[in-house]
Amino acid sequence: TLYGAYAYFGILDTTTAQFTSIGILNVLVNGMEFLDDAPYALRLNLAGDCPGLMSAAVAGANPGDSIAFLCGSGSGTLTIPPGNPCAGTILDLDTSARLAVTARAGRLGNARSGLFTVPSSACGILRVQALDLNTCGTSNVVTVQ
Repeated sequence: TLYGAYAYFGILDTTTAQFTSIGILNVLVNGMEFLDDAPYALRLNLAGDCPGLMSAAVAGANPGDSIAFLCGSGSGTLTIPPGNPCAGTILDLDTSARLAVTARAGRLGNARSGLFTVPSSACGILRVQALDLNTCGTSNVVTVQ
C-alpha cells in the first residue's frame, strides 16, 4: 500500500503496519492513501525513528471524534473495565496498557498524537493502539520499531 502524508512518501504494509520510507517530497501531501480493506475501524501508523522522535496518526474516524492513543509493553487482550469510556471494548494490548494522549479528529477523520520521544529501551517492545472514544472502534496495533 502506498501512503503519502505531509512531506513523507512511503510504503505501508497493512498486515504489519510497518512503514518504509521512500523519501521526502518537496510538497505537502494531504489525503493520498491507497488502502486495502482493514478489519479495524481505524487505521494507525507511526512515523519517525526509534530511538528518537515519533508521532502516531489515525485515519478513519468521524470528524470531531476524540481519539485515545494507548500504549503497552505486551500483546494480549484487555477488556476496558466498567466505569471507563468504551467499557467492554476489547483492546489488542495487555494489562500494561495506559493512555498516552488524546486528540480530536479533524474534518477528514484524521488525528495525530503530536511528537513524542521514544527511548532505545522501548524499541521493538512498546505497542500502540488507538481507540475512538465516540464510537469505541479500535485500530490495528503497531509495535514501535
